[in-house]
Amino acid sequence: MKHANLVRGAAAVLCLCVWLGVGGAGESRGTLLSYDQALEIAMNLLGGHGTVTESDIDHKRSGRVIYEFDIESDNYEYEVEIDGYTGDVLQYKQERIKAGRGRTAGLRLDAKTVQDMAREQAGGGTVVKYEVDRDDGRIIHEITIVDGQTRHKMEIDDATGDVVEYSRKR
Repeated sequence: MKHANLVRGAAAVLCLCVWLGVGGAGESRGTLLSYDQALEIAMNLLGGHGTVTESDIDHKRSGRVIYEFDIESDNYEYEVEIDGYTGDVLQYKQERIKAGRGRTAGLRLDAKTVQDMAREQAGGGTVVKYEVDRDDGRIIHEITIVDGQTRHKMEIDDATGDVVEYSRKR
């Protein structure tokens, strides 16, 4: 009798876990969106225009992947978070910035161009982090690309398009 109740209880817990969508570590969550797909979703929120000033991919312990983007457009900075598996918009914040005061003021290279340059330099890979920064009066694009087990970090000068710093770790 005790054994039968234990089996029924385990079956009930299993059914509840399946119903709630809770699974083991090996559960498939579907197909992970690429960085470019997540960026397209974020940009569509802004009518397709704006300049990415920062992006990151956040891997949660729960297995959830969140793409985070900071985008400047029309004197506003937007913070957008996209679920990496569903494409759902998890967060959308807008903050007004003073004209000419944003990180993109005077920017010559856009994020897509810089990321394409960096992928070419690395021989391919996935963008996992991107940021526009000012360093000693220069605008610098900082980018991290992962290709298999290799992590490429680069700094690209906005004015010249030159790679001013490069490191690679396996």
